[in-house]
Amino acid sequence: MAFRIASRLRLALIPFPLIALLLVGFHLSNGPMGVRLEPVGMRLEQDPPGQWRPLDGQMSAMWTGPYLLQYRVRLTSAETARPLGILIGVRGASEATWDAEALPSNGIVGNSVATETPGRIDWIVPVPPARATVGTHTLVIRASSQHLSRGFSRADLQVGVQPLDDLYGRRYRAWLLPTLAMGCLLVAALYVGAVIARTGARQGAWALLGLCLVGLVLPMLEAWRPLVGYPYDLHRTRLLAIRVLTALSALLLPAYFALRFDTHPTKARRAERGLYGLAILIIMVFASTFDLASWLLHVSGLSMSLLITYRAARHDPDNAASMFTVLLGTTLAAALIAPAVYIDGLYMIAFAAILVTVLLAHAGYLRAGAERSVALEATRARLRTALLRHSIHPHWLMNTLTSLQELIERSPANASRMVELLGEEFRLVRAASEETWIAVDDEIALCRTHLAIVSIGRPRPLVLHLEGTSLWQDLALPPGVLHTLVENGLTHGVGVVSSHDTIDPQPDFLLQAEHMGDTHLVLRMSVRMSVALRTSGAARTATPGTPGTGTRFIEASLRTAFDTDWRFEQRPQDTRWVSVLVLPRAVMHRGWQERATC
Repeated sequence: MAFRIASRLRLALIPFPLIALLLVGFHLSNGPMGVRLEPVGMRLEQDPPGQWRPLDGQMSAMWTGPYLLQYRVRLTSAETARPLGILIGVRGASEATWDAEALPSNGIVGNSVATETPGRIDWIVPVPPARATVGTHTLVIRASSQHLSRGFSRADLQVGVQPLDDLYGRRYRAWLLPTLAMGCLLVAALYVGAVIARTGARQGAWALLGLCLVGLVLPMLEAWRPLVGYPYDLHRTRLLAIRVLTALSALLLPAYFALRFDTHPTKARRAERGLYGLAILIIMVFASTFDLASWLLHVSGLSMSLLITYRAARHDPDNAASMFTVLLGTTLAAALIAPAVYIDGLYMIAFAAILVTVLLAHAGYLRAGAERSVALEATRARLRTALLRHSIHPHWLMNTLTSLQELIERSPANASRMVELLGEEFRLVRAASEETWIAVDDEIALCRTHLAIVSIGRPRPLVLHLEGTSLWQDLALPPGVLHTLVENGLTHGVGVVSSHDTIDPQPDFLLQAEHMGDTHLVLRMSVRMSVALRTSGAARTATPGTPGTGTRFIEASLRTAFDTDWRFEQRPQDTRWVSVLVLPRAVMHRGWQERATC
């Protein structure tokens, strides 16, 4: 009860730190107001000198120039107390005059691509102190945009007059929190990379590493303009890179949550994800403006992630999915309520907060998984010892030796064959007990050797028939899983052959393989049940209840090797006892590679 109350309290408190971070980021990115500017107008250089047109961002976006922008600046005594500067954000080369006094130029304004030298995208130039007096002043900007690429619907002019220290402070202050977040993400990316190198990618680790890298590069691209600057002809390249990275983040964030919380998606879920990926691609390619595309991509990624975590939280309200649902919901609400503010930079703080939370939860998940693996490995070792003791049980040894003695007197050739098979089985068991993985073909060889030993002295040999052998090439299993299924079959399934068994045309043991989707392999071991077992009804009641040593060994082995990504079922079906294993092929292949390199 106390745990549930603490969990609910934690979920209720999650939005507050995130909102506080967003408010701090908003405050840092919005500095003091500047001097009031009155736009006079704009005109092409060849237009008559007095023919000024109202400032129009859409029209000026089509001009290559040279063109002129004129502003009227009114300064008060308070505003002239500190040195002033002019921020000119024009996608072009520019030169300006303050009351007809020329200021340092930004590139070279030209009539063609050949004569123009591109200027920097943002340009801060001091106002001559002698000219920064109380009264009205005239600011004229002459610019050209001969290198401008198509695709901009608005010019997005930024012209402002402020104290110089405010202009520079505003440039750097807004990046305090994102820079701190980038440092955290760098450490996190190194941590995730080290985990993948040590234990392999599990539960979306690759998606998480990709998110960390995107979370590092994306703020760098965003900060490139205010912190470093660049020639204006690189502006479109930078925006396209931001759009692609934003689309990647919109794919990777839901992908991580899907790999973490929905490991066995249905066909409908897979189709849903395919449509989502297609929608992201369409937005990335066809959205008209860069800001609209970024906002749509962010909202789409948050919405899809929220849907996945919400579904997971419904089944288990106390797991990490509930925490992510609240966090993603809060972020999505901020993006919907204030889209312009969110896309202007706050999304980086929210994105970093989500990633840091995901990383902390993932680290806790890995730690719990490691502790669980240690406990499971101990359990598995104990069960394996129990099975080995069972295999060389004195009663079994006595029966085997008795049979061997009879065979020596009655059939020396069969006795020799039994000794040979026993040696082969002990060699295979010893080799398998020293490995974490065993190739499926080697495990099958062990099973067939064991059946050959048991078959000596029977009216007809027991046969393990295989179907779909090509599907388990280059795949491996935890040692002893199939052998234990065969042992269970011998103990509880196959009995003395009677005339009634002829109605079942299938072999005694049948191992079939088939794919389940693109990710999993299904191994189905079916064993013909004896007439005595079928008629006794024991098979019908043997399913649940307390599992035997063999079943517990198989479950512990699968849990150690595949974490939670596996399924094991046993049930009677007509005249046969059927055991079904559903296993991830990627992990089986990695186990095969690990075994091959030993």
